[in-house]
Amino acid sequence: IKNNKSDEKFTLTHFVIKATGMLLTKVGINGKLVFGKVYKYIILVLPHDSIDGSCLVDIAGGKDLALLLVKDVDKKSVKEIASFIREKGSRIKTNKGDADHKKRTKLADFFPAFLVAIFLQVARFISNYLGINVPALALKRHQFGAACVTSLGMLNF
Repeated sequence: IKNNKSDEKFTLTHFVIKATGMLLTKVGINGKLVFGKVYKYIILVLPHDSIDGSCLVDIAGGKDLALLLVKDVDKKSVKEIASFIREKGSRIKTNKGDADHKKRTKLADFFPAFLVAIFLQVARFISNYLGINVPALALKRHQFGAACVTSLGMLNF
């Protein structure tokens, strides 16, 4: 999708990230419902500090994915979102991941895959569901933001 006023190229991912931010602002929901399906009587809502969206960037020729978090998507234009994703995505691809991605994946160099999988599930639960940073793995609280947009490129837009 091309903007007539500039050479900026917009993808479906950029629009969906922006639309998600607008929707979350409109309905006033920005957090995670935790334990809602597991324990009927224990419902915990963890509010996010800002409305952030994320997407995944392929690196190493598509053999790996790196997370790209866009802060305050509700306050940014589609053009700002597209520019940020293009610039940061380009840096991530050139360096085969950013410093946080390299720190997170280094664990796989030292332990067997089944242990890495278990450890990452525990760390993901702590950072995503409980909202606690896990500095040893460069996992930040609510790392994926309010929403993570993935696999839109396969729709050929």
